[in-house]
Amino acid sequence: MKLLLILIIGFLGSLLINNYGVSSTDICTNGIDQVIYDDQLGYTVSDWSWTKPRNFSNFKPVHSGSHSISFVPKNYEAIYLNLQNPIDPSIISSVSFWVHGNKVGNQKVIVRFTSNKVAVSRDFFLWGDESIIISDPSVSSKSLNKNIQGGKWVNAVINCDKLEPGQYDGIQIAASGEDIQEMVFIDDIEVNKRCISTNPYRNLMKPVSCDGHDCIVINVTETSTQMRWFANEVEYQKYTVTMKNTNTAAVEVLEFTGNWFKPRNSSDIWNVAFLEGGYYGLPDNVKVIYPGQEYIFGCVSIKGPVSFKVSYVEYENDKDRLTNSKPIQTNSKPPVKPTVKPTIKPTTKPTSKPTSKPITKPTTKPTLATKPTA
Repeated sequence: MKLLLILIIGFLGSLLINNYGVSSTDICTNGIDQVIYDDQLGYTVSDWSWTKPRNFSNFKPVHSGSHSISFVPKNYEAIYLNLQNPIDPSIISSVSFWVHGNKVGNQKVIVRFTSNKVAVSRDFFLWGDESIIISDPSVSSKSLNKNIQGGKWVNAVINCDKLEPGQYDGIQIAASGEDIQEMVFIDDIEVNKRCISTNPYRNLMKPVSCDGHDCIVINVTETSTQMRWFANEVEYQKYTVTMKNTNTAAVEVLEFTGNWFKPRNSSDIWNVAFLEGGYYGLPDNVKVIYPGQEYIFGCVSIKGPVSFKVSYVEYENDKDRLTNSKPIQTNSKPPVKPTVKPTIKPTTKPTSKPTSKPITKPTTKPTLATKPTA
């Protein structure tokens, strides 16, 4: 009976979706691919959450069946569900679930997807104009409040056209902010198949053109599962951060700061220049980031949704120098903590001297060498 209800809800959900989550005019669902949560976690789903307390057998309220998930959003903590069967946007149209805001509602919660156990997708909001909340059975679509509601269930749907191509092996439902919020309930998390023939995958995240900060794509990955440790009962993790220039012009000046970054001290971030006010910039060994090229640095932080954001960027407009210059080589390897100067000497000094004096001197001396024989 519950499976029948989920199928009906999935069909209705495809008809009632806004243009940020899923639009009924450009997407459809072709049945359920997998159930992530339905009274309990699916057989191929594991709980990797780092929020406490959490409960996967909550009795009340429930959207359907006998159980739901409950957790208290705080300090960027998350319900993290690892998937043995990853989500592939080319064959999956949407991910949907129901959310209940307890008595008050209006909790600030985000959803993100992971690849190789690291959050890589954009953040999907459950509040505001960009909310993925698409329906409330108790009101008309015109009166829809797109925040989490107190005292009732509302439906949230994520359009998988909003994901980059790839395999996503997890989903995180996380608190946005450090404040302790009222408990939230989640139920009926399901992954819906795509109607491939009528609604093929379209990468809506692929930039047709980009401007300013949008041209710097930031990716944060855990360096290794062995590179984590506990200090004073707090778990720390080593991360690698990649910033890719997707513009057609080179980046000459880049300044950024931690969006969620909790180091022990200033030595917990390297291969960066330290600027005033807690900001960072390009180190001496990285003069320019060319189009399509990546700048990489490393850091250590309290384990969590580590992220950085660009605060200022300047691009190079000299197209001739762009095409004739050699791209930097430091980005092909992981960042190293030591000094940055050794990479400058090989790239700058050798270019000028060899072409001038060494060629002219040998041509004159041989003619003088014949003089003593006369």
